[in-house]
Amino acid sequence: MALAGTSEGRREVKKSETRHALREAALARFLAHGVADARVADIAADCGVSERTFFRYFPTKEHAALDGLETWLQQLISAFEELPDSYGPIAALDAVFAQARAGRFPFGADQVRSAIAYESFPEVQATFAGIVEAQRLRTVADIARRSGTDLYDPYARVLGSVLTSGLFAVMESWLHGGRGDDPWDLVAETLGRVARDVVDLGPAEADRST
Repeated sequence: MALAGTSEGRREVKKSETRHALREAALARFLAHGVADARVADIAADCGVSERTFFRYFPTKEHAALDGLETWLQQLISAFEELPDSYGPIAALDAVFAQARAGRFPFGADQVRSAIAYESFPEVQATFAGIVEAQRLRTVADIARRSGTDLYDPYARVLGSVLTSGLFAVMESWLHGGRGDDPWDLVAETLGRVARDVVDLGPAEADRST
């Protein structure tokens, strides 16, 4: 990590400030003009940089608006991947959830603003679907590795899909209010409830439902 007082540290601070400014400018343009009419050239000009600089930070204008959510998801998946292989899939999930409940992955203002953009604009929703899919595939790959199986093992694919899509579904509910102060309490409660219901379904129940 670069120290703040060094030239490298100052460059990192400047890059972080530019990224933040571009994200805020994109959100402002979307709200004022809609996504289709918000030009990258104008977003960049609002921040005093070129289009070329914009694309050093984000592949599309929609990604700029979603930066808070994308970064948050990447941090979660990276924490999962960084755990030693001695952790099985469920033990790894427990460890990451424990880190989350201890405050490692706060769902703060940047994430909330990205979530507002997600809910407000269909174009942003389409981009976010691609982001979630990329993180789902990372999660599936990690579960497969920890399980000693392959990418098309149904256990790895189902668990990875439930975690990535389910996690954001819980956050959508939490953001609409009335479900407690800590989103991670809601995550634990909801995933636990789903797991119990799946166990209760069982083969006998599944046979009766067909």
